[in-house]
Amino acid sequence: LIRVYMASRRKDGALSPLHEWWTWYLDMLEKYPITTKAVTAGLLSLSGDIFAQKVIERSKRTDMIRSSKFAMFSVLLCPLSHYWYEFLDRALPPTSTFRKLLADQLIFDPISYVLFFAYMGIVNHEARKIPQTLRDTLLPTLWVSWRVWPLLQLINFKMVPPHLRILFQNVTGFVWGIYMTMLEQRKHKRIASKSQ
Repeated sequence: LIRVYMASRRKDGALSPLHEWWTWYLDMLEKYPITTKAVTAGLLSLSGDIFAQKVIERSKRTDMIRSSKFAMFSVLLCPLSHYWYEFLDRALPPTSTFRKLLADQLIFDPISYVLFFAYMGIVNHEARKIPQTLRDTLLPTLWVSWRVWPLLQLINFKMVPPHLRILFQNVTGFVWGIYMTMLEQRKHKRIASKSQ
């Protein structure tokens, strides 16, 4: 797909606008890897939450504060993801895809979900509820995650160049982010109904 896209030219021989954008994006990734990955993660997360609100929840108004919270979490998690992938590539040989996958799913995934639920508790002014949220939500989230992400991460570790792994994760994570948005909103509604 990338090769077909990269070969795309207009009839006059000039590069297509999409090709020009991709070339610019790759250049930014090389010059500013963490910033580029973080901005991309934030924009995709923002888009995913807005999509969830409009299409899944059928909300008439877009809660941009809520969307911004999800986007900011993605921006903040991105450097950790960047260095995690670098660590895996240094610590394990390129042929050890399965070990990378296990480490990613059994170490990084639980940590990232703990950080997610803690962050959401803090930004929603519910920090005291974080332990209960983790008890109620962490394992069910991991079980669902482990049904989806191992295959995606296997593709990521096996076929995607290292500098594009977070982009691949972000694009596939767009749908996962919609699920996480819905999960967080369901929890938030449950808490609100209990306090009434």
